[in-house]
Amino acid sequence: MATRWRALALSLTVALAAVTTAWYWTTHSASERQFGSCHFEGNVLVLKWTGGANERNSVQLDMRNNVVVASLRTEVGSGSSLAIGLPGEARFTVYGDTRQVRDSKGEILACPSQ
Repeated sequence: MATRWRALALSLTVALAAVTTAWYWTTHSASERQFGSCHFEGNVLVLKWTGGANERNSVQLDMRNNVVVASLRTEVGSGSSLAIGLPGEARFTVYGDTRQVRDSKGEILACPSQ
């Protein structure tokens, strides 16, 4: 009888973990997007993109080994929203001689100086 209770408790624990994981990934799913353009204004890197209503965008920058790696993550909210394009822009001061910018997939972005 004790073995049945242990098996039931283990089954419920596994089911709860599976449901919790599925819920987390459903509510926290984000996708990588590409920047529309980028350029340098002196030592300031300017990244631009277009997003939609009901979206949360976050820009992440990693500056190791004299290479700037920029990624744009987008989370889409639930419900309906207007189909409009909203401009987004992020500015980062880059110190040193770093002028090579890559996206999170390793592709080089053409970011001219202006």
